[in-house]
Amino acid sequence: MKIIVTGNEGYIGSVLTDGLIKRGHTVAGFDNGWFSKCVAQIVRDPPMTIRKDLRDVVSKDLAGAQAVIHLAALSNEQFGCWNSHITNAINVAGTLRLSQAAADAGVEHLVFVSSTAVYGRRGAELVDETVSPQPATVYSRSKLDAERAILAASPRTMRTTILRPASVFGFSPRFRMDLAVNEFVTTAVTSGIVEMRSEGTAWRPFVHIDDLCLALIAVVEAPDARDRQRVFNVGLSQENYQIADVAVMVNSVLNVEVRKIPTRDQDVIGQRVSFDRFREQFPAWQPVWTLPEALSSVAYEVERAAIPLKRDPSMFRRLDSVKKLQNSGFLDADLKEIHRPSS
Repeated sequence: MKIIVTGNEGYIGSVLTDGLIKRGHTVAGFDNGWFSKCVAQIVRDPPMTIRKDLRDVVSKDLAGAQAVIHLAALSNEQFGCWNSHITNAINVAGTLRLSQAAADAGVEHLVFVSSTAVYGRRGAELVDETVSPQPATVYSRSKLDAERAILAASPRTMRTTILRPASVFGFSPRFRMDLAVNEFVTTAVTSGIVEMRSEGTAWRPFVHIDDLCLALIAVVEAPDARDRQRVFNVGLSQENYQIADVAVMVNSVLNVEVRKIPTRDQDVIGQRVSFDRFREQFPAWQPVWTLPEALSSVAYEVERAAIPLKRDPSMFRRLDSVKKLQNSGFLDADLKEIHRPSS
């Protein structure tokens, strides 16, 4: 199967494309290249990547593909706080443009990776796909708006699957330090401290990056379904934890200090999520990792990559990386490319 992965040079895309290639699929990338050099480890990219902004995608970019897995986005709450206009232009309008281009190109299956952040802050209530989302941030609202836009516009000829993954963690060749578990582990390995900037009472579901990529592969390889528009939470129901408990787990594995940083900030997202629908629909998905079992492995990979992580940690924080591209004259105020520096 020919599969195009948008955001293939990102945190998840770098792991996913390698997994798809190993499964025998023909994989092409679609990526603007912002994070192509943010590498902590040798990476295996697909043989061809269309170097283009999502806001400029056209149908011929997707020609010949049977499936498109859409990962490309401004990918966390920090971006939304920094610039809500651009977040919506890329995450919502760009996603809708991609969906329309995919339909025009005859793509059979569009898989959009959204987020459980769309549920907002729910306390200890267990939420599933039947619960009305209550996004509490610009980023989470952009994900929900994109979901609704492509479901409304998707023709019946194109199967559209919306996936809402739990908070992702784990090592990738294009690592991210701006994710909760990854940040805890990285600071523990590099400085011997886990810093908590909130009370840590918010609940959060977690899924290992390898297991998320296995889930995406299971979805794209699954036979066509009678219901051609479905929404699924992706993760494991037993993998819901409070943030403070995650810090304690990291301490138990790495024997480091857990330090609370005085702040008025509160977790604006946090929920306990049920993932039963996905497990029932995709029995081929066999996740490998739980959070407690994975921490030692993540720490080992972080230790192996300690030199690049320490040399320039901003490379592994997405907003910092984009600001550097702006300051270097590569991107303008709208995050449009001004020129591409020589490699």
